[in-house]
Parts: sequence; structure tokens; C-alpha cells
Amino acid sequence: MVHDETKEKPVLYKEYENGKIGCLTLHRPENLNAVNEDLLDALHQTLGKVASNEKLSILILHSTLEKAFCAGGDVKEIQTKSNEEAARFFEKLATVLDTITKLPQLTIAAINGIAFGAGADLAIACDYRIGNSKTKIKFPGPQFGVILGTHRLVNEIGPSKARHLVLTNQLMDTEQSLHHGLLHEISEEDDSFNTAVTRAQAMLHMTDYTRRELVKICSYEEEVHAGDPIALAKESVLQGNFQERFSQYVETVKKKK
Repeated sequence: MVHDETKEKPVLYKEYENGKIGCLTLHRPENLNAVNEDLLDALHQTLGKVASNEKLSILILHSTLEKAFCAGGDVKEIQTKSNEEAARFFEKLATVLDTITKLPQLTIAAINGIAFGAGADLAIACDYRIGNSKTKIKFPGPQFGVILGTHRLVNEIGPSKARHLVLTNQLMDTEQSLHHGLLHEISEEDDSFNTAVTRAQAMLHMTDYTRRELVKICSYEEEVHAGDPIALAKESVLQGNFQERFSQYVETVKKKK
């Protein structure tokens, strides 16, 4: 297989403040950063390096697009997969989400525009979330039978609000997202990334130990009795005919446009 050196990387990574702040950029602009196999592999590789970087204190996850943080899973690619291949894909995605939640660094999601499905789960996996006036969030996965990131959602916003969002697939605008706890703040300058950098720079004044322990203390520690989230993501796809469910969902979305 010939490697295409001209192909743009789906994930970019840079460090600032003498290597104390890292910026991980989702970079599939032509697809609104939809998650495919290449992006997942790049995330897995980059996050592995981040996890082992003892000098790094804070990681910002963002997109350079004004209208999209991440549009969700790559529909065209997912539709080419067998049920078993789709199960492995969502298992891999769940593993990436789990990696983000367990990073030793503080994580900040800068969410300009839409964060749907896998994009919403990537955002919720982060410790602190900043939106702008165009931020919209929803969790459509359960509509086609996928349980992904729900454990973290419950821990972040509570069981009642989480139950409402995953059962109704309701689209949450900026103010609703803030009210539900999906966002911690809205950028006053309407640029979530700039605000995230400002917040990160201020948070560097804390010691790594203090910042890390505060995140732990402010985490909801009660066990969610629903099994391992990675295994659950895979098993939910394998129930019945996933591709049939997914295609029906895609057609429903198309009719609403």
C-alpha cells in the first residue's frame, strides 16, 4: 500500500507556554470533522503521547471550523461496514473517549458550532467545556441503537437530565447547553478557543497536583451500574441489524432537512 504524503492529517497537535498547554485540533474540514477510522487512529496515537507527557499540564480539544466542533460519526464510512465492523468502530471510539477521561492533564473542550453524536461525546469527555453563540449539542446514538458516552454524561449532568437527552435526541442550543451543564461557560468574545486559551493560562498558576485533585473532588464518583462503557458500546451495536437501524435513522434525518 502506497502512503499518500500529501494527505492532510485528521488531527493536528501543537504546544504552547513552554510545553505546558497542548492544543489538539480536529482537522477534517471537508466533513465537518466527522469521525472516521483515520481520525480515530490519529486521536488514539496523539492521546497516547499526551498521556505520557509529564511536562504537559492542560490539553485543549478544538476545531478550526466556525460552524462545527464535530458533526458526529462519518455516515458514509459507517454505512460501508458490516455489523461486526461497526461494532469494532464504536468500541474503538469508546476507548478513545475513555482515554480522554483518564488523562492526567486537565482537558478543555472549545466548542464552536455543532457537536453531535460522537462530537458531543468527545466534548463531554473533557473536564471543562466552553461554547459560543453557535454551539448546538445533541446525542442521537440511541436512536440507532448505540450506547456511547452515556456513563460520562450521567456523571457530568446527573441521571435525570442525561435520561432526557438520550431518550429524546433533543437539540440543545447554547443557553440550553449551559443550563443543562453540557457547557460550563459561553465565550464572551464568541470564540471558544481564545477563551479556552485564556482559561488555560490562568489555570497554570495552580500546581499540577492542586488542579488534578480538584478535578477528582468535583467528579461524580458513584458507580453507574450499567457495565463497562467500552464493552457496552460494542454490544449495543451487535444487537439486531445495526446497518438497518442506522440507514433508517439517516433517511429520517434527510427527510427533516
